[in-house]
Amino acid sequence: MIFNQQYFRSISAKIIIMLIVIIMQVSFVNAQEEKGITNNGARILVNTGAIIKITGTATEANYTNRTNGITHGRIDIDGIIKLQGNWANEATSGNVFINVDTDGEVIFNGTTAQSIAGNYVSNFEKLTVNNSFGLSLSKDINVYGALTLTSGNITLNNYNLSLQTTGSITAGAFAATKMIVTNGTGTLRKYFNSTGTFTFPIGEVTGTPEYSPVSFTLTGGSGYSSAYVGAKVTDAKHPNNGSSSEYLSRYWSLSSSGITSPVYNAGFNYLDADIVGTEASIYSAQYNGSTRSLYSAVTVASNLVNVTGLSTFYDYTGVDGTSPGITLTSGVPAKTNAAFSVTFTFTESVTGFDIGDISVT
Repeated sequence: MIFNQQYFRSISAKIIIMLIVIIMQVSFVNAQEEKGITNNGARILVNTGAIIKITGTATEANYTNRTNGITHGRIDIDGIIKLQGNWANEATSGNVFINVDTDGEVIFNGTTAQSIAGNYVSNFEKLTVNNSFGLSLSKDINVYGALTLTSGNITLNNYNLSLQTTGSITAGAFAATKMIVTNGTGTLRKYFNSTGTFTFPIGEVTGTPEYSPVSFTLTGGSGYSSAYVGAKVTDAKHPNNGSSSEYLSRYWSLSSSGITSPVYNAGFNYLDADIVGTEASIYSAQYNGSTRSLYSAVTVASNLVNVTGLSTFYDYTGVDGTSPGITLTSGVPAKTNAAFSVTFTFTESVTGFDIGDISVT
């Protein structure tokens, strides 16, 4: 069904059912000509209690948002849209939803993998995934209300999923079958307008799907201008980790914007399969490029990399915790009483080294 600059209003669940009987046989349900819903510049109003069901195969039961002239498709939602196909915001501007609050819900409940795509970001109020085959992103999205993983993962690819300050995420119990998959450059972002705590329920599917969340507490900061913290995880040894024995074959990346002078604590959950060597000899570490900062030993009992009181956002993993190797060289070919220069070469990048740290015996 195509809406061309119309005003479509769904008042109640009863009226929606009537519309399905009278109108939607043509195109919403197993349509033969028009597939799913194409909103070509219309305003669709979904009132409280109303339900729009778009059912069929993933190639048919789609919602597509477009522009007609200078008018963009838009939805004012307080009810529910249930979608078995894909979502695409192909309008030349706009974020699909207007008068955004936290009560209107879009439920992805297909029987094959579903996706969100388009030219512009979609601003969802509540978003629910109830599809064991999952939902993948081909465009950034914002969620202002509850994001619920009833069944299935959300795969980010190279796009960001942003939970606004009013947004939350639940799943009953997060697991490798109910998590946010960070398989590319995309991150799960949580927006903050003050200090607070949030768990990033992230994981990856590099080989076996694995859930490895980040518990994050922002203990200090100011400014909070469109402020967020983002997280992703990679199932591999950090490229700058020079540890040859005790280390983790997994690392996490945190990013942030809009927070002045942040202070935070974070815990990163690893799996037993990530442990190389003796777990008790592995230490928590932060990597800024090749520069390593070393912290306390990992928490063996709960498989945690822990950092506290930090103010910068980089990569985190587990390393052997031993001091880097050092080689001293000079250009002096023989013994001499004259002054000469010495070059110190470390086996990895270090911070805080000063000439005063050298003692000569």
